[in-house]
Amino acid sequence: MVTGYRQEADLLAVTARFGSDSIEVERLKAAQARENLDLRLKGIGVEKGSADWLRARISLSLQLAAQEQAALEARRDWMADQQDRLAAITRETGLIGASNAERLRTNALAEAEVDIRKRKMGLLEAEAHRMRALARAAAEAERDRQRALNDIATTGLMDGYDARLAAERNPQMRAQIEAEKEYARQIAAGADATVAAASAEQVRTRALAGLRQEQLDFLR
Repeated sequence: MVTGYRQEADLLAVTARFGSDSIEVERLKAAQARENLDLRLKGIGVEKGSADWLRARISLSLQLAAQEQAALEARRDWMADQQDRLAAITRETGLIGASNAERLRTNALAEAEVDIRKRKMGLLEAEAHRMRALARAAAEAERDRQRALNDIATTGLMDGYDARLAAERNPQMRAQIEAEKEYARQIAAGADATVAAASAEQVRTRALAGLRQEQLDFLR
């Protein structure tokens, strides 16, 4: 009982000083496990230094060594992750003002290096992984470029329709222009011709219905 209280107090003290996931805590737990094993063996009449005692200590030592190695690897992985996060922040800061393609390429290479380290890739596998990452980054940059060009073209096209609407005084022609604008907008958004035509017809119908309602209101 006294041993248990002492061990608990020691563990709390070391945890408060070094943290619950520290190597110091793991080593204290290992020492306490060996102490508890000796007490249990003594309690069942196994003499210290006997063959049974040695077998039990060796078995425990192997188990504790595996646990300590796992804790060391977890700690190492945690520290590497922290360094990766810091490197990512530093990298993003350094990429301020860079082109989208350069940013994607730099980040792809950095992320590939993290994968290579974590997966312990060989030289050939690592190089292939880098090439694939660069290819994906280049493809993404091209998609972004095409999307930006399409957005610019669509904006210019919509501006052209707006200019025609502003200059047109004939309500029926305005309804037709609204329909053409909607058709162009749907096509630019990726809709097929059937969907675009249906949406354009809805816009034209609403515009003409609004015109007829205005005429009826005027006649009243």
